[in-house]
Amino acid sequence: MSGRQLLDGVLVANELVHFKTKEKKECFLFKVDFEKAYDKVSWSFLRFMLLNMGFGDLWLSWMEATVFSSKISILVNSGPTKELLVERGLRLGDPLSPFLFLIVVEALPVLVKRSLDLGEFAGFNINDVCNIDILQFDDDTLMVWDGNRKSKKESLWWRDLLKLNSDNADSNAAGISKLFHWKLGKGDRIPFWFGRWLGAEPLCAAFPNIFDAVENPKAAVEELGNWTDSVWHWDIHTALILNHGVEHSEIADLEALLAGISLNSATLDKPCWPWDSCGYFSVKSCYAKLLQGQDASPIDPSYKSCLNVVWDSLIPQKVKLFGWRLLRNRLATRDQLIRRGILEGDDNCRCPLCNSAAESSEHLFLRCNWSVRIWADIWGWLGILPLRNNASTNCRSHFLSTFHALNNKVGKGREVSVWLATCWCLWNARNGIIFNNETLDIDEILFKIKMLTWWWLQIGLNRLNCNFYEWFKNPLNFL
Repeated sequence: MSGRQLLDGVLVANELVHFKTKEKKECFLFKVDFEKAYDKVSWSFLRFMLLNMGFGDLWLSWMEATVFSSKISILVNSGPTKELLVERGLRLGDPLSPFLFLIVVEALPVLVKRSLDLGEFAGFNINDVCNIDILQFDDDTLMVWDGNRKSKKESLWWRDLLKLNSDNADSNAAGISKLFHWKLGKGDRIPFWFGRWLGAEPLCAAFPNIFDAVENPKAAVEELGNWTDSVWHWDIHTALILNHGVEHSEIADLEALLAGISLNSATLDKPCWPWDSCGYFSVKSCYAKLLQGQDASPIDPSYKSCLNVVWDSLIPQKVKLFGWRLLRNRLATRDQLIRRGILEGDDNCRCPLCNSAAESSEHLFLRCNWSVRIWADIWGWLGILPLRNNASTNCRSHFLSTFHALNNKVGKGREVSVWLATCWCLWNARNGIIFNNETLDIDEILFKIKMLTWWWLQIGLNRLNCNFYEWFKNPLNFL
């Protein structure tokens, strides 16, 4: 592109970091790298982007012929299988693929701009001259947004991180800085008065009277002393405003605290995370610290054994993860989204299926009128009596009841696939209503449940000794 260079994004990012460091401004930097970028491109989304960017029918027909018509076959015992239709992916080495990929990723800046217009997102402002929100180069993306109080207050990650600091409930940088200790090196990066580098609290809190007399509160550690014959000497008096009354005993206490501590000109100052043995921040250590002190009641042995059955079942990995999240009440139902602060207001909490009650896992999968009808048909299909479903029934107890009811008849660990397939299809129907404006069709959901269970077991067992018609009529004969 005329007037643009490959390194423009790198230079802008570098200057941005330099500016915010020099001006001591706060900002969030979020680096994103697309995993298997070309392989993940959805053809339906690419077609959507081409239409919305004004490409004509002729161009779309060319894309249909060259890109959207690919088929693949798999070699089994040195012989190709029947050709399979492909729904995503761009060919590596095709000179057209980079341009098509850029069209796809152009959707992200559009979404960012919409968030900016709605006030949900704020880029990083540089002296009211320009505003930087997103930098992109091919499949590398750097998102930048303002680190002000409002942005941090709305950040769920920031909110959780602040829980580690019980002394400060405010969403400000001082609260986060209290979580880190500094390991002294050259002393050019550590704020002498505000940094936690000497003791459990900053020196501004330990010696408030001296701090009130300081001429430069933002001074770094290296500014409070000097080197003489390769020996470091502290000089607190030069940092104080002249004729400002400070007790000599307080200055003596501070000098006694600093005695024996020297800078190391060959070592950089290093922030240390206190809950990691190596001093490095990690999500794992942060999560472990957040869980400390919480009620960690042991999992019921029978429930734990059923979770193991879920992980060992003959179903796709993503459905296993879905089942685990459902049984642990971790699905993003609307009551959970409200609890996490993502949704607000009672108007956003209604069940998408019946639109008459608040959505929760128990309501969506067990008590919604549509779910009750689907479960009744599934019980009839399996030839077992309907399970009790009262106010005290939750997804966990319902799973256990189903597991035991079918396990007495089958006993091979395959029966959980029916329960998970039912919940999986209900969840997909719910998402289709919310995101694609689809309508609920019970017959279609029941057919998908029966088809999925048959297909999963067919693949998991390499071969299920029945065809779909036989499975459709009496599944217990083949479980």
